[in-house]
Amino acid sequence: MRSPGRGQVWWSIPLAAVGLLVLLVISVAALVPASVAGTKEVSDPDDPTVMVEAATPFARTPRSATPVDDRVSFSQLEGVAEVDEDRTGDIYFVTISEPPQSMLSWWVAGGSSCRTPGDCRAEPEIDFITSEEKFGTQTPTQRRTISMEMMRTSSQVAQYVALQALGYDDAKIVPGDVVVDHIVCLEQDGNTCTTYAPADDVL
Repeated sequence: MRSPGRGQVWWSIPLAAVGLLVLLVISVAALVPASVAGTKEVSDPDDPTVMVEAATPFARTPRSATPVDDRVSFSQLEGVAEVDEDRTGDIYFVTISEPPQSMLSWWVAGGSSCRTPGDCRAEPEIDFITSEEKFGTQTPTQRRTISMEMMRTSSQVAQYVALQALGYDDAKIVPGDVVVDHIVCLEQDGNTCTTYAPADDVL
């Protein structure tokens, strides 16, 4: 076995230093939040006609697609419609998440070269979002109420569309109470809205 030459020993030192530097950069990037450099253009809250840069510390990403074929029940259609027991296809429950992003994940997802909504991203299924896009201006209780209503509404609409597709023209959606998500503010004093849109009086 031949021992390494003096030149090879000297070359191994800078190579090892470069390797350690790369690991250090990756480790730091994994800890630094994406809001340090990650931004995108959004409408200015004070003037919607103007676009401004806003930090994007979060990202909307795919999470899971769970098969739920065995959980689907057609018992409520008994006597109303004939269920095809030999149907083909899969039914999935798809979820997304909006986790905080580090500089490393922001860079890997292509954020460094795709800073505006219209640009292409290396990972187009990942959408970088601002704090306001994630949390909005509602309280957690208000967001939960709106989300639950949206789930109930989407379930009822899906049933209605399915029955209409099967030829049941008498299927209909019975409107319930109106739940207001947002009201347009026409004038505000600081963070307090002083004049809402006229629809506020009706809703």
